[in-house]
Amino acid sequence: MISMLSAPEVLCINSGLTAEWWGTCDYFAALSRMEALQHSLIEGKGENVVAYLEHLPVITYGRATPPEDLPPEKSECPVVEVPRGGLATYHGPGQLVGYCIVNLRFQKGDSSPDIHSYIRALEQALIEFMRDTWELPAVRSLGRTGVWVHAQNRQLRKIASIGIHVRRWVTSHGFALNLASDLSMFRKIVPCGIRDAEMTSVERELRERGRLSEAQLLTQGDALRRIAKLFHPYLVTQFRAGGWLSEP
Repeated sequence: MISMLSAPEVLCINSGLTAEWWGTCDYFAALSRMEALQHSLIEGKGENVVAYLEHLPVITYGRATPPEDLPPEKSECPVVEVPRGGLATYHGPGQLVGYCIVNLRFQKGDSSPDIHSYIRALEQALIEFMRDTWELPAVRSLGRTGVWVHAQNRQLRKIASIGIHVRRWVTSHGFALNLASDLSMFRKIVPCGIRDAEMTSVERELRERGRLSEAQLLTQGDALRRIAKLFHPYLVTQFRAGGWLSEP
C-alpha cells in the first residue's frame, strides 16, 4: 500500500527533530515531498524533519557513478540518477530509509557547518542502535561511508548506506538500513562502488546467529514503522551532541 497520497503520520514532535512515517512510497513521490520540505526549511518556514519510509523497488545513483556499476539498460526496476553524494544503491521493501531534512547552519560552537561530522553522526546513531537492539557488532570501515557488521567469520559486510545532499546548509536524502531487504538486488549493481565486500541485512545476520524468531519479526506487519520509532531517539541524541538541535 502506498501512503504518499495521504498526510504523513507524525511519530514524534517533541525533540526538535520531527519524525514522520511515510509508509511504502513511490520514489519520485517521496523525492518531491522531501525536496519541498528542504525548500521550506531553507526559506525559514519549516522545521527539522526525518521522514522514515520504505520504497518500492528502485536503483538510484549519484552523479559520479561509473556506468559499469549500473545494471544493463533493460532493468526490472527503475534506475534513477539523483542529486546526492554516493554511488549506486538499491531501495526496496524491507529496507528502512530515513530522509533527514536538517539545518546545519545552527551548529553550536562552530561558525562553519561541518558536513563530515553530520555524516559521522548518522553512522554513530545506526551503530549504537544496532548494538543496543540486536547486539550486532556494527562498526565503521576506515575510509568508507556507511555502517558495517562483522559476520560470524569476521568478514565485514555493509548493512547501511548513507548518501546526502546539502543545499544552503540544509540537508536532504540520508540513510538506508537493510532490515529484511532482498539482497539479490544488490548483486545487479556495484553497490556504493564497493567491489570487495558484500551487502547484508539485519535479518540475515540474526538468522546466521541462530536467532530465527528475532529475524522473523522483521518481516511482519508494521516492523519498519516500529523500528523507525525505536531508532529515532538515537538520531536525536547524535544530532543534539553535534549541536544541530537545542537541548530539551
